[in-house]
Amino acid sequence: MKWNAWLASLETRDAPPIDPPLTMGGHTEHMNQQDDSVPTSIIRPLGRDKAKKLRTSSSTASNSTAYLEMLQKFQEDRVKYEQQIVASASEESKIKINLKERLVKATEESLRL
Repeated sequence: MKWNAWLASLETRDAPPIDPPLTMGGHTEHMNQQDDSVPTSIIRPLGRDKAKKLRTSSSTASNSTAYLEMLQKFQEDRVKYEQQIVASASEESKIKINLKERLVKATEESLRL
């Protein structure tokens, strides 16, 4: 109850404390005496959830632009990859056609002999 009495005295400086704390001798102390070790105003630290909420709400715009940039990069890479596949396939097909033509010519020559 000491903490509650002290908080109540902060809210209403003129009112007496609700439940004054007892000392070791059983006598009550007066809350009118200010303790210098206790700050007059209490500032609570920012909690984890509140800090996380502030971080995520402030960086939403930057995250969405980063996501868009990454998606564009993925798309560009995919297009380049597909172009490489098409180019290599056309080169392979040209090589295969050339080899088949040479094979046909070689078989024709062997049949003539």
